[in-house]
Amino acid sequence: MFDAMESTFHKNKITIANNLISSFNINYDKRHNVNIVSGNAILADFFSKDHRESLFIFDSSGINNVMDFYNDISMPADIKVIDIESIKSGKDISRIIHLSKGIKFIIGVGGGRTADILKFLSFKTDISCISIPTSLTSHVYASPKIHALPAIQDFGYKLTIDGKASDLALVDTSFLEHVYLKNKRLIMAGYGDLMAFWTALEDWRLACLNKNNHYNLFAENVILDIFQKFDDININEKFSKWVDDYILIQNQLCHITDWVNSAPASGSEHLFAHEIEKYCDEPMPLHGELVSIGVLIFGYIHKLDIEKIVTLLDKFSVSRSLKQIGINKSIVCKALMDSLKYGFKKNRYTILNELNFSYADWENVIDGLIESNFILE
Repeated sequence: MFDAMESTFHKNKITIANNLISSFNINYDKRHNVNIVSGNAILADFFSKDHRESLFIFDSSGINNVMDFYNDISMPADIKVIDIESIKSGKDISRIIHLSKGIKFIIGVGGGRTADILKFLSFKTDISCISIPTSLTSHVYASPKIHALPAIQDFGYKLTIDGKASDLALVDTSFLEHVYLKNKRLIMAGYGDLMAFWTALEDWRLACLNKNNHYNLFAENVILDIFQKFDDININEKFSKWVDDYILIQNQLCHITDWVNSAPASGSEHLFAHEIEKYCDEPMPLHGELVSIGVLIFGYIHKLDIEKIVTLLDKFSVSRSLKQIGINKSIVCKALMDSLKYGFKKNRYTILNELNFSYADWENVIDGLIESNFILE
């Protein structure tokens, strides 16, 4: 345990983060983690710096939201800029790696996909990376895990990579409040991802009982503390009052995956969320909302307090509507049928290993959840 905690707070990580803060003279209000800082208008100041030695990776919707909020700033001139939409294959990533020669910093502006590409580029080049999340739909900006997106899979990685977190993440709370007022789902969907603790904890317990995995009471206590924070957060207060706890919980999740592994935070609900994506059309549904549907399904299977889960999802405005999320009962059942196979691929033992459900069985489960108004059509 202490070795794991030492890796989380390794002096080298602190030194790198501090050097980046010093290099760009970043003024922040709070430091949530070694590498996570937040503040009001932190981006306005950051974009005004000299970025001639930087390479920017961005998604257009994210950067447009930043420019919409800070209408007096623009992308610095004479810098290298890559749109995430242009990265379709491993060849595109290789081209960017070649382009990064002589670059000191790689900066990602966008959501989870941008953060994954950013961290992979840093992983491959050993260039320091800075993540600027333009939503809170996931915790990827804070996580050391790198999801094997299609372009990354071309390098031979088929599963999530145990890489490193962004060397520094800049969380602009005034900008994120603007996003919240403009499209609440881009902020609140992340709570759906965090709700995975409810079902993942139960799956982890099963794995420890049946696979002789080591159970960690410290990690369990951190998760129970997170459950208490879910209750304590008052979403009716000002954004600035509750967003810090939100960011803290996302960081606690990342610590748990450092200390143990991802199992306590990612179980059957995440296997489902991953599998349903292959049946979805663009624009892809928000990851956290897919996870929340998985939490409802497997919370029911685990015989958890579904009414409590529904209350929390509604409190955080996380959609329970299949139509609003962009899915339907048919693809939900197809994804559930596929989830066990993906669990085998990840060597992840969950309650799926103890079920032998047919398509009709899953249909009955979903119909029951819909009839009870736990899931909405």
